[in-house]
Amino acid sequence: MYVNFIHVYKFYTAQNPVHYTFKAHGGSIRSITWLQDDTGFVSSALDTTIYYWKLNPKEGEQNPVWGLTVPNVDFTCLKVYKAEGDKQSPSVFATGQDKSIREIKDGTEVRRFEQSVNLNQIEMMYNGRAFFTGVNEPNKPGSVQVVMYPFQKQKPFEIQAHSQMVNRIRISYDNQFLYSAGADGTLAVFQIVDKNKDKRDAPTLSQEILIKKKQRDELQQEIRNLMESIATEKRNRQEEHTALLTKYKKKMEDLKRDGEEKEMEARQKMEKIEHDTREMERRYQD
Repeated sequence: MYVNFIHVYKFYTAQNPVHYTFKAHGGSIRSITWLQDDTGFVSSALDTTIYYWKLNPKEGEQNPVWGLTVPNVDFTCLKVYKAEGDKQSPSVFATGQDKSIREIKDGTEVRRFEQSVNLNQIEMMYNGRAFFTGVNEPNKPGSVQVVMYPFQKQKPFEIQAHSQMVNRIRISYDNQFLYSAGADGTLAVFQIVDKNKDKRDAPTLSQEILIKKKQRDELQQEIRNLMESIATEKRNRQEEHTALLTKYKKKMEDLKRDGEEKEMEARQKMEKIEHDTREMERRYQD
């Protein structure tokens, strides 16, 4: 397996279809981050490139959608952000070994925030108001920085978190906690206090519920059984309805036939009475 290929696996089956293998990088993959709507992802590698991928591109659509190459810059971490309701393409934020944060849109660098230290990790609050970055400097303690967005000139707020460089940082989905892991083997958990918190910043919770494959198969089988029961019941009701209609139709035909026969008998009786009456009148006249 080549280290410069990206393989995407299906969650439930752990399968890696051929069209879910993405090839473009010329060096080992360094960072991958998914788009907020899960329609694709962005990747960086040791070949100083960043690529924006569609997971299921349309026929004839270019994939990767765009790429960016910055010579001599090792992009260490990526973050994608798109404000709710924004119809434009998302912004990609990249940290690299050039002491800066780049904002990239459609393959073009649109903004850069210069730092005094190398950054190894980047995370963004889900309301898009601030970044958390991890410092990656040899022989220096690993600190976590808070960088406001849009980028401002003031110096970032810094917290000393580890005795060595920061390896990973993650933020909880509700913007409540920040998790930081360092090369010193420690895990630090910070509570995020947002003084400008707005109720509208609360993320929309997913309606999906993850279950085991066995439970999913059982539920699907139960759904199939119910669908078959409904189809059988519908078929039985239709047969009963058809039989009932046939019965009533036959009964109506029988009643109609009986009515016609009785009408014929009554007409014949009337004709006989009229004939007998005429005969009696004729005899009386004679």
